[in-house]
Amino acid sequence: MDVLATRESPHSVPVFLVAGGATLVLGVAQLAVLNRGLGKHAAVAYLSTYKAVLTIYGVVAGGVCGGEFWDLERAQMAAFGAAVGVVVGGLMTLGEGDEEGNKEGGENNCEEEDLLL
Repeated sequence: MDVLATRESPHSVPVFLVAGGATLVLGVAQLAVLNRGLGKHAAVAYLSTYKAVLTIYGVVAGGVCGGEFWDLERAQMAAFGAAVGVVVGGLMTLGEGDEEGNKEGGENNCEEEDLLL
């Protein structure tokens, strides 16, 4: 127990203030980027891309912070890299066609008949 007593708490005031400030600033920046993207691109394409990117970032951050990557064998690391590559390639493919269909500065060019199933 004396080892734990000598360590500095991760919940100390400076760490809390830095983490809280970073969360606030990055949260506002994320909303600003999301709103800007929704203004330029169709929501169906943009939101799916946004979700896929957040998932990739979360998986990579969890693997790095949780130390999960250090226990992977070479084949497992290669498979993970290939899977991330497939997702990034798919996102790049989706992003290529988005500019053509939405050139009017965020306005959707679909007619009402196109929206009916």
